[in-house]
Amino acid sequence: MAVVVCTMPAPEARAQQGLFPNLRVKAGVFIPSGGSLARGTGDIWFKIGADVALPIGFSLLGGTTRAGIEYTARGSSSMVPITLTQVLQPSLTLGHSPVYVGGGIGLWTVHVSGAGSASNFGFRVLGGVDIGKSSFVEVEYDFVGKVHGVNADGFTVAAGLRF
Repeated sequence: MAVVVCTMPAPEARAQQGLFPNLRVKAGVFIPSGGSLARGTGDIWFKIGADVALPIGFSLLGGTTRAGIEYTARGSSSMVPITLTQVLQPSLTLGHSPVYVGGGIGLWTVHVSGAGSASNFGFRVLGGVDIGKSSFVEVEYDFVGKVHGVNADGFTVAAGLRF
């Protein structure tokens, strides 16, 4: 009588992901491209934000989908974009590329001092570079359009940390 024994390899152990997988936080400056917004509030706004990677989207070319929220302010004027972006970070033959690009959509809630608040749907394009395993520098351009007659489009330069 022959006994055949089959063994299956044990499943690979994985580290448990935290409550917020792939959390990133960033801070930087927002520079309005619309002259009316800059004239009314100032040329440089402070910006902070956070985003998380979602388990959806395109994984081709190292792609990830991120959901994010930011707060941008200058004086008593502010913007709060809630965005969904697709980011592509290609892998090179010898390793992972530190450079990434992406684009997305979102809802920008804009408060212009003296004019009121409103929300607009908008678009974002971005590019960045990873610096080591936990930090990055990113540039963005937001296409938001006019809110209360003021163009809310603008350019962001930010640095951040990945957890």
